[in-house]
Amino acid sequence: MFDLITRVRTFLGDQIAPPAGPLSLPKVAILGLPDAGKRALLQHVSDSPLTPITVHGCHAGWTSSSPSRELSFIAADVGLDARLRWRAAVAARYADADALIIVVNSAHAIALEELRYQVGCLVHGRMESGEMQTIGCAGEGIPWLVLVNFDGGAVVCDLPRWQAFRPISTATGKGIEESISWLKEKIYVNAQRRLEDMN
Repeated sequence: MFDLITRVRTFLGDQIAPPAGPLSLPKVAILGLPDAGKRALLQHVSDSPLTPITVHGCHAGWTSSSPSRELSFIAADVGLDARLRWRAAVAARYADADALIIVVNSAHAIALEELRYQVGCLVHGRMESGEMQTIGCAGEGIPWLVLVNFDGGAVVCDLPRWQAFRPISTATGKGIEESISWLKEKIYVNAQRRLEDMN
């Protein structure tokens, strides 16, 4: 499976993807509309410098890692009006993610309908030229975390905190550490469950 993903990434993208192995860190995909605060969030959670990703010569996001958190990260935009081949190449970068973080900017309420559509595409796929395309769909059973970014403003902490909905600020870092800890625990539980199912 990992071999296939590596080959697809290499075929569709400009950069050679590192081979996945037993020592690789669990991957978390940070997704959202442009200007949602994904890069700022990535800077808060990373121990290493951010590495830009290019696909077919165009900027497509960033990668980084955090050995202290035992996680690797990829941040990418969803909702771009781009050709299917380019979107497929970007999606191939996060198709093997162990968890998803969806970043929502509270100041861009008008974009929430667009984000709702894009998240629907992550779950169900999207119609392209009359056919349902499932390229870029999130893996089944992986944990999701939705972070509402109060970028620069006060963090409204009395928002409902059911399951995976948490307020953060990429400007101050408030709420980020607790949210990432929550997600890391979910990844660990998921990995344990998969291990038990295999035995």
